[in-house]
Amino acid sequence: MNLFIKKTDSVATQSSKMVATLDWLYSKSLSGTNKNDTIQKMAEEVLTKYPNNPQKACKELIKNQTMKCATTGFITGLGGILTIPLAVTADLGITWYIQLRMIMAIAYIYGFDIHSDKVKTISFICLTGQAVTDIVKEAGIKFGTKITKNAIQKISGHSLRKINQLIGFRFITKAGQTGVINMSKTIPLAGGIVGGAFDFASTKMIAEGAIRTFGQELT
Repeated sequence: MNLFIKKTDSVATQSSKMVATLDWLYSKSLSGTNKNDTIQKMAEEVLTKYPNNPQKACKELIKNQTMKCATTGFITGLGGILTIPLAVTADLGITWYIQLRMIMAIAYIYGFDIHSDKVKTISFICLTGQAVTDIVKEAGIKFGTKITKNAIQKISGHSLRKINQLIGFRFITKAGQTGVINMSKTIPLAGGIVGGAFDFASTKMIAEGAIRTFGQELT
């Protein structure tokens, strides 16, 4: 699998490679770094504390993950997460991995099937920082203001491909010229990567956007 994005690639090819990168990150996010680091386990920890209050569970999740990400031990524990060629730099890949896991955990807390391709696509939209309804509308799909399990199930395979293409375009822009580069097969995680890789403000904004998408707005 070659996920390098080259200057000679067409826009459509660049978009496809970016979505392939996101697909790979999603798969890694599901399993985590070990069997005790799955999305389900991460979500269940806060659900146990707030069994009847998903809103509070999500707020606790965001707080816990932000604190965890601030430690060098957690980042270096990511180890082999970015060990294949990707269409983004290491710092972007780590940031998106962390943010994506929070989005997936939020979806899980609100009862969505995180193994579903459709939930995966909605999660990618949340990761862009844009409203889900804006992108699905651009893809020509009529959607209500709230994402429901039933609404997601009605998205056709053709529509899903259109949405994913739009997502790829968004992430090419998001990565920027410094983010989309050729990478070696092994990416060392330097000690100073945390400070430059993790933007707490944007991560909180993305997490709250995921809550508005899958559940309800934080208060």
